[in-house]
Amino acid sequence: MVPPVILGGRLAQAIGPFNLSAMVFDPGDQTSSYGLDGLFESGVNLSFSATWAGRLWGRAANLGLSYTYSSKDSVDLATILLAVAPGGVECGGGAASPHCP
Repeated sequence: MVPPVILGGRLAQAIGPFNLSAMVFDPGDQTSSYGLDGLFESGVNLSFSATWAGRLWGRAANLGLSYTYSSKDSVDLATILLAVAPGGVECGGGAASPHCP
């Protein structure tokens, strides 16, 4: 899971028709963090990707492969505001309402 605001680093390299990238970032949301205090305290996320742009069967094509790993102990789905069940049983944040999606 990639948080909405991240703090970390990214390396990218183009080799012919291939683009490679690697990212290392803190798995916690950094929306309200303005410094480096506590950075990587809850773990580390690693993300790797490779893309190719060229032609297949005479047509322009793009192919990509990516992998993300996190050492964070768990993912709390309530923090991303997903509804637990239809009909308002419980929405993200714990609010019960018949209007939950």
